[in-house]
Amino acid sequence: MADPEAGSNDRVIQAVGLRKKYPGVEALRGVSLDVHKGEILCIIGPNGAGKTTLLYLLGGVVFASAGHVTVFGLHRWKENFEIRRRSVVLPALPIFGSSPTPYEYLRFLAQIYSLSKETFLARLRQLAAEMSLSPHLNKPWSALSPGLAKKVALIGCFLPEVPLRILDEPFAGGIDPLGMEVLYGWMREAHERGETLVFSTQVLDQAQHLADRIALLHEGRVLALGSPGELIEKAQVPSTDPRPLARAFLTLTRTEAKE
Repeated sequence: MADPEAGSNDRVIQAVGLRKKYPGVEALRGVSLDVHKGEILCIIGPNGAGKTTLLYLLGGVVFASAGHVTVFGLHRWKENFEIRRRSVVLPALPIFGSSPTPYEYLRFLAQIYSLSKETFLARLRQLAAEMSLSPHLNKPWSALSPGLAKKVALIGCFLPEVPLRILDEPFAGGIDPLGMEVLYGWMREAHERGETLVFSTQVLDQAQHLADRIALLHEGRVLALGSPGELIEKAQVPSTDPRPLARAFLTLTRTEAKE
């Protein structure tokens, strides 16, 4: 587990004063946070809180209206190529480009990350078998359900060995209980290897058991940031509550709404 008190040498991501405006809405309103080496940080919040926007800013997918981000000590947008070589971003709605089949898409990703043919094939066999996706790798996209397509995207996310993975709603998109269990294991294994993961989810039980720290967003701001236990304590959730993080989420967001 990463030390939340770690110094700047252990900082993988630093976001300061992030703001993002779209026509008619300000999605982020001054978000600042650090992510440390080897940490799993989970972003939670109501619909429209700014979770996807924050992850896309951290991942270099979109530009900020104000504020700045550094990743590995590099400027997120000025040195984006070097950062992307060392990280993976999983969108909530993956885009597979013009690749005719999942295999071709994954082979394209392997080339981007300079994986040898032998490494690519070995990794693909392992990951596809674990996700029960092997029979579908050479099918056209039209033959795949949304859940199978999401499994392809997840395999692509864990195909290269990189120190940073940013995942937007990895447990959503129709994947079945087997896929969720496999994904949970992949994230745990990445954590044990010392990788840094930032992900969003609405599945709060998984957030509670996976995350070292949780950032609760509300209306574009960080409402609470800390370990699952710290958020539960802040919300004064009774120890007898069967779903303490869900109760903390409801308590903190409703309190903010009233204020």
